[in-house]
Amino acid sequence: VTAVPIENRSAALETVTRRAESELSFLVSDGDTVGIAWGTTMSMLAMHLNPLARSHTLVVQLNGAGSLVDVAGAHAEDLLGRFSEAWSATPVVFPVPAFFDHATTRDALWRERSIDKVRVLQRSCDVAVFSIGSSAAEVPSRVYAAGYLGADDSDELASAGIVGDIATNFFRGDGSFEGVELNSRASGIMLEDLRSVPKRFCVVSGVGKAEALAGALRGGFVTHLVADAPLLTVVEELTRDGDDS
Repeated sequence: VTAVPIENRSAALETVTRRAESELSFLVSDGDTVGIAWGTTMSMLAMHLNPLARSHTLVVQLNGAGSLVDVAGAHAEDLLGRFSEAWSATPVVFPVPAFFDHATTRDALWRERSIDKVRVLQRSCDVAVFSIGSSAAEVPSRVYAAGYLGADDSDELASAGIVGDIATNFFRGDGSFEGVELNSRASGIMLEDLRSVPKRFCVVSGVGKAEALAGALRGGFVTHLVADAPLLTVVEELTRDGDDS
């Protein structure tokens, strides 16, 4: 865990992602498959990437990004391109929606060999790089702010006690995710599969994400964490209170 001191709150996200870039460079080796989730924090991280010469490295998109407001998922493809260019890596796009209208549609598409090939790469990643989405974030998480969720979806998540998401799969404050209907329509790497990735590098900023980060840690989704110090202080308090209850 790296706690990043914050002197200027308005620049917290930039400060954290700059520090994360320097630490991430030590985790990626020649021949690695690196899974990349998309989002506001990840976009900032991509802006700070320095050239990192790696050979035979793949960068694979961890969750689909298409939606009614961005049919092509251009945001995610641009992000993937930035990582690939910086690391001299081969990009592997995942051309599916962020969320399907019906779980049966997703199940049918998952049987297609071209899509299954990408999903195999996702599950066999050496490193997964992601942030944590939260509806309570000071800097709005893209999945909540960019039209990916309808009113019914938001109501469902609130009723289910959801505190955050990783790669558009949602979890509760205790780290559980079973029985969340929206996850059956999500295209991101499933959280049980994420836990099998050896290195799970998480970058988070903002005390508004405290409950989400605490839930992610309880769920065992993170092995390497870079976050701002004020956020970690709140997470420690939440964790301590939870243990005492």
